[in-house]
Amino acid sequence: MDPKDRIFPDGFLWGVATAAHQVEGNNDNDWTDWENRGGAKDKSGRACDHWNLERFRRDVALAKSLNQNAYRLSLEWSRIMPREGQIDTAALDRYREMLRHLKDDGFTTMATLHHFTNPRWFAEQGGWESGPLPPFLRYVGEAVNALDDYVDLWGTLNEPTGMAFMGWIQGQWPPGRKRAFLPCLRVLYRLARTHDAMYGLISRRSDKPVGLVHSMTSFEPPSLRHADRLLASAVEYLMNQWFLRSTRGDYIGVNYYTRRRLRLLRYLPLEISEADPEGRATDFGWEIWPKGIYDVLLSLKRYRLPVYVTENGLADAGDIQRASYIRDHLRWLRRAVAAGVPVKGYFHWSLLDNFEWAEGYSKRFGLIETDFATQERRLRPSALVYAGIAGTNGATLDDD
Repeated sequence: MDPKDRIFPDGFLWGVATAAHQVEGNNDNDWTDWENRGGAKDKSGRACDHWNLERFRRDVALAKSLNQNAYRLSLEWSRIMPREGQIDTAALDRYREMLRHLKDDGFTTMATLHHFTNPRWFAEQGGWESGPLPPFLRYVGEAVNALDDYVDLWGTLNEPTGMAFMGWIQGQWPPGRKRAFLPCLRVLYRLARTHDAMYGLISRRSDKPVGLVHSMTSFEPPSLRHADRLLASAVEYLMNQWFLRSTRGDYIGVNYYTRRRLRLLRYLPLEISEADPEGRATDFGWEIWPKGIYDVLLSLKRYRLPVYVTENGLADAGDIQRASYIRDHLRWLRRAVAAGVPVKGYFHWSLLDNFEWAEGYSKRFGLIETDFATQERRLRPSALVYAGIAGTNGATLDDD
């Protein structure tokens, strides 16, 4: 390979991602209630203690030591608007200090305005199915007014299709409804319209790019049967493309983790769960399929928008597969760039082990191991592999 083809474009972002409820600790929202009702294996509690500014600064220093130049975080709506219509300026000041610290340390910042959690009062009034949306848009406006000086990229909603599916079809997340298909469609429609309203509002107040953070899975048929191929195409459109085609934005954020293989059995789809030929799977049981990141990125060329991989990583407590996972996915990402996909950055999920929603603390995604009893941190060997790749803009990606 020509050495010039081994590196990524100039200005490529090498980053890590976190989310408020998963790392901050001591949040009080609909997920807190869900945990208290036994909806998760653990209660989030202190999480990674990231609301503690000193702890936050130390973790940012660790990210900096790993040659990171970008950081994605989310804002907690329930902190900023704990009661309907009431803005907590102290919470905004804390986020402003966090973002200012990141900028002073040389990071490009991406702030996501909604990452799954909602204030209790919003959930009690119907949440995304029927709750009032004007207070949410007021929160968005207040956050942008207060923080825009220190934000380079605004993210609207994190994984809206996943949130709707887990909350209204699987029932594993709040509000815990199962197979509520029509309500799920209503939620998706309201989320799409809310994203567009957020986009318009932010664009009037800021000159920073605004985009959706969208979960994308590689959907493939397990055979060449027409029914299987038709099913894979239909599900790919519904889960990957519909939301993007229904909304607008300045860029697309992509969260990619795995592929799904679906077979049609008469009237019902069946997922075919098979590991790759080497038998690799994450601690979640998700198939490790690096080529899938190439496939989903290639499907985005039609939108002619900049693309950021906003999440990519795996649950791997033993840190056995993370280094090869990072290398293999970045090799396929590099192929996507060579094929003309305007990928501008990559954010690994996650900087730290954190609260993994319904799975609690049982799944470990961090480049940095977290001891939740003592809050001690330990760099995993894979973190140093990623640091080497980031520090050379990909030049060491193919080194063994």
